[in-house]
Amino acid sequence: MQFRFLASKDNGETVNGTLWARDEDSARKELLNKNFDIKLLQCVSFALSETKGGIFTKLRLFFARKHFSRDWKVQFFQQMHTLLSAGITIEQALLIIANGCNKASAEYFVFNGLLSKINTGRSLSDAMSAFRDKFSYTEINVIRAAERIGQPQHAMEHLCEFSEKLSSVRRKIASAMVYPCIVLIVTVCVLLILSTVVIPQFQAIFFTQMHQELPRLTRIVVAACTFFRKHILLILTLPFAMFFCLKILPKTRKRTPNVHKLPIISSLVKEYNLYLFTGTLSMLLACNVQLQESLDIAKNIISDKNLLKKFTHGIGRIKSGEPLSEALGGALSKFASGLILVGERTGSLAASLTEVAKVYQNNLTTKLAIIAAITEPILTVVLAFIVGTVIIAIFLPMVDAMQSISVY
Repeated sequence: MQFRFLASKDNGETVNGTLWARDEDSARKELLNKNFDIKLLQCVSFALSETKGGIFTKLRLFFARKHFSRDWKVQFFQQMHTLLSAGITIEQALLIIANGCNKASAEYFVFNGLLSKINTGRSLSDAMSAFRDKFSYTEINVIRAAERIGQPQHAMEHLCEFSEKLSSVRRKIASAMVYPCIVLIVTVCVLLILSTVVIPQFQAIFFTQMHQELPRLTRIVVAACTFFRKHILLILTLPFAMFFCLKILPKTRKRTPNVHKLPIISSLVKEYNLYLFTGTLSMLLACNVQLQESLDIAKNIISDKNLLKKFTHGIGRIKSGEPLSEALGGALSKFASGLILVGERTGSLAASLTEVAKVYQNNLTTKLAIIAAITEPILTVVLAFIVGTVIIAIFLPMVDAMQSISVY
């Protein structure tokens, strides 16, 4: 195992470095033999072959390294802001944060990776660039801009606030999808039970044994359930295929294609992109990043192609000397343009953009609530219609049979 340590000598000199040892006790004994006063000692890396336990333990550790806890970046930026504001160096702050993590967690290996890069003389922003899949382009550039003016703790504070707001918005979007997903799962389960248990028994009684001609509605339901039963594997794999298309494939492209053309979702996508753009721009300006550089960074997070074209055109107009409120007027609402104009005249552009971001966040939350309120009764009615249709289709042959018996 490789261990990283922070210790002090008898003369008070601080020493930090790495060493290899069989376990933590062996590493501690080696440092004590050198008369070091150990401040921190933690495992930096170890192979799965060194892990005690069976194959299930090793698999658990393997997947734990790939799973990040919710809001881990919010906690990271918050802890870094607190430690840096207290006068602790970046290296020592990362060491303290990593020491507080579970050694098998994904965050632990990211923080130690950052620490290893910094120990080679690289800056924090350059170290974060080695983890592009964990830290966004915006976050890296905010840290880089703050390093230029010597205020990384200031950037950490703004990143923490923005990441917390962004996580809140994403949680609201996810919560709006919970009820529809539950109803869809219940619908699939009901259809699965009806097509594999109820309908086959019903068909055997009334069609095979009694040779009774089934009503048209019953024949349609039987045919649909038969199709569902024969192609059950294909139908059950459709959700996974949709998840693959929506989550995996977009990662292989720079942007999600034609998402702005989808009905209902287009409005949500636009509001979400406007919130991201204005919120990111306000954060960058608050971190003393130049306006032109901030605009170039902020536009890279936009996924709506039409909106991206408008912002690209507006940024070109800003380069030619037009004010921000006029150049981006075609992409933003009139109210947002007015707030930006006030910020330009009063010299508080970052604060005005923060208010604009709040407006778009409120609009997005309101639309999500409206869509959720409309979707819930619609899905309930659809589920009731499916179940009711099947029940009616089952009872129709029974009614016909009872009528036939009463005639005789």
